[in-house]
Amino acid sequence: MTRDIADRLARLARALEGDYDPETVAHFLMRCLFTMFAEDVGLLPAGSFTQLLADARRNVAHFPGSSSATSCGAP
Repeated sequence: MTRDIADRLARLARALEGDYDPETVAHFLMRCLFTMFAEDVGLLPAGSFTQLLADARRNVAHFPGSSSATSCGAP
């Protein structure tokens, strides 16, 4: 991870922490990072996470766990 990416991730975390518990934000971001890693190493189809984010951006109601944006569909 480059310094630029770490800085962007920190800014995103701070922004989300304005609306959500810091522990929930950290868990959400770790899941996102893991998902990106899984995609990069071929455990998930190429572009699938990016497509999920693009779809969610167009219609947040279809985002997994949209009733709680940071849940990623977790109970």
